[in-house]
Amino acid sequence: MKQHPVLWHAIQFYLTGEVVGAALARRNVGFTPASAGMFERAWPRYRQPITDAWGPYVDGRRTMDEAIAATVAALKAAR
Repeated sequence: MKQHPVLWHAIQFYLTGEVVGAALARRNVGFTPASAGMFERAWPRYRQPITDAWGPYVDGRRTMDEAIAATVAALKAAR
């Protein structure tokens, strides 16, 4: 299988932003993740598939394997 050149990086930025944002929100600290600008500038086509696939993972409603499969399926469908 061919490795995607930037997808892992986009997912890493998304996950970090979600986890840090949740931790800071519990302390009533505002936070805008760096990934917000990155998705707009560099990765606009990945924002929704990653959010849809990995949001449930962050919330504990999906396994990592399920999130990976959902990401791959969404990107294949968007071709």
